[in-house]
Amino acid sequence: KERVAILLPELFKDSERFVKGQYTAPYVCGKNKVFFRSGALERLESDRLAIRSVNTSKLHNYVKTMIHRQRFRAMKRAVIKLQALWRFQKARRDYKERMKATFIVYCWMKRVLARTRRRKLQENEASIKIQSMWRGFNPRKVLEQQKKAAAMVQKSYKKRRNRHNFNCAFAECVEAARKQKQMKALLHTLSSRED
Repeated sequence: KERVAILLPELFKDSERFVKGQYTAPYVCGKNKVFFRSGALERLESDRLAIRSVNTSKLHNYVKTMIHRQRFRAMKRAVIKLQALWRFQKARRDYKERMKATFIVYCWMKRVLARTRRRKLQENEASIKIQSMWRGFNPRKVLEQQKKAAAMVQKSYKKRRNRHNFNCAFAECVEAARKQKQMKALLHTLSSRED
């Protein structure tokens, strides 16, 4: 009753009537009930419907807002996941491309280093050959001179030996010829004596 008495004056504050020099309210409060003047209940119902419709629309808007917020948050989470997935894919693709480029650069550098190493080895081998040729030049020259000297000594020794052998053979031939001549002479003397 007190609650109704508090709420009703707010609802009907502009609908009071002036009767016999007094303002009268559109309602009267009894012990158990509230009595309305004619037309006041309809106005109260229309005001209640208006207030309810306003409150219903506020509640409806609040619920719609909550639903849309939840949808928005779900969409935001989905978009964030999608962006994260896209960034992950992009990062993976970039990483693969970087690894491929790094591998190409690594292979190229390995090839360049192998070429440089091979060139250094070739230069080292060439320098070793040149050094060995240069170091062996004087000993080879001395060896050739020694070979020539040995050949000359051998040649002169063989010449002398051949001459000695020739002289010995010639002396033997001369001796044999002399002996043959003596034999012939003896034979001739013998044959002449026999005759």
